[in-house]
Amino acid sequence: LKSITIPASVKTIGSNAFYQCKSLSKVQFSGSSELTTIESEAFSGCTSLTSIKLPKGLSELGGSVFENSGLTSITLPESITYLSRRVFKDCKNLSLVTLPTNLKTIDEEAFLGCSSLTEITIPKSLREVGMDAFTDSGLIKDQTGDFITINDTILLKYQGSDSSVIIPDNITVIGASVFEWNTKLQKLTLGRNTVAISQR
Repeated sequence: LKSITIPASVKTIGSNAFYQCKSLSKVQFSGSSELTTIESEAFSGCTSLTSIKLPKGLSELGGSVFENSGLTSITLPESITYLSRRVFKDCKNLSLVTLPTNLKTIDEEAFLGCSSLTEITIPKSLREVGMDAFTDSGLIKDQTGDFITINDTILLKYQGSDSSVIIPDNITVIGASVFEWNTKLQKLTLGRNTVAISQR
């Protein structure tokens, strides 16, 4: 299978629908698509799939939907507010992601291992970032110092050893497990612009 056109009447693409279809390089959606859901691992392992234009009404992407696929770029429709766990895990060639402006959650390991991803725009609506969401991605590979961040606004990890930590004012969201294994921490002062602390 090298290409497929999804009819407009299809509302859901089921789990594992095209799992490991390594020759699949083209996926099209018919005009006025009614698709709302792509379930888990539907396109996982589709290493020849370098791009896909998702329909505007799509509101749910299941876990690992595009894991280990060949995607190089993707624009997510505005109807998506939640990114499931491992949705783009190990997409080694993924370098450009356009997130929806209403996105609220990026779940754990969503972009884990996306080594080519070096730039991403974080919407102001974001309120939660799961554990290891950007681990081993190009966004953090060259960062040093106590605070590991995305775009200087999302705190992913504190690598210091101080007992008293002041979160910089530019940080808006503290990701999950930022202070895990930090046994010396006794006092934490939030920055003036911090609006959310993610659950583990």
